[in-house]
Amino acid sequence: PGYVGTGALMCSLGHWLTASGLCVRDKSSELADARDRLLALSDPGTLVKISQNTAASDASLRLRASLARRPCAAAPVIEKAVELAACAGMRTGDMCKIACQPGYAKTSDVWCLDGAWLPSWPAARCEPVPCQRQDLYVSHSQIPEGLACDNAPSGTVCRFNCEDGYHCEATSTSAPAWLQPPAGSCSAVCSLGRWNTSEAVCRPKPCGSKP
Repeated sequence: PGYVGTGALMCSLGHWLTASGLCVRDKSSELADARDRLLALSDPGTLVKISQNTAASDASLRLRASLARRPCAAAPVIEKAVELAACAGMRTGDMCKIACQPGYAKTSDVWCLDGAWLPSWPAARCEPVPCQRQDLYVSHSQIPEGLACDNAPSGTVCRFNCEDGYHCEATSTSAPAWLQPPAGSCSAVCSLGRWNTSEAVCRPKPCGSKP
C-alpha cells in the first residue's frame, strides 16, 4: 500500500528488463504538476501512454517519461563485433544490431534502456563459429560419424583415417605434439568455423617388396 507500479517487466532472451517496471511511492500532492510535466516531456517514439483517469497512472507515467528521455550516450562494447559507433546516442527502446567479425556469430542484439545496453555480456556477445562435419573434406578419407567432429567448437581436433589402400601423410611437422595424430591417422583443427586440413593428406599406399 502507498506504492504504484510504473509498468510491466519485459523478458529479453532469458533476462528480465526491470528499469521500466518499478514500485514508486504514490505522492498525491504532486499529481497536478505530474500531468503538466508529463505532457511537456512526452513526444512520439517514447514509451509513454497517457491516461487521464487515475492519479496512480499520472505518477507512474511521469517517471516513465523521464526514463524514456534518457539515451545511451556511448555505443555498446562487444568484443569481436564490427564498428558500433552508429549506435551511440540511441534512445530508450532503440535496438542496436550487432554484426560480428568473420568467424564469429552474435548471440543477441542489444537494446537501449534508461542509458544502459541490455542484455549485457555474456547474454550478448560474438562467439566463435563452430565447425560442421559435412564441411570437413579430405580426398579418400573416412570422417567419423557422431558428435566428435560435428558442431565442434573452435580449437577442436577431429581425428580420422584414410580409405583402404591409402595412408595418412603429414604435409608438415609444424603442428605441436598434442595436435599430431597417432601413426596412420590424420587430423583437422577447427578454426573459427573452418576446418584446417593442411597438416595431412591421404596418399596411396606403396607396394612392399617384389612378389
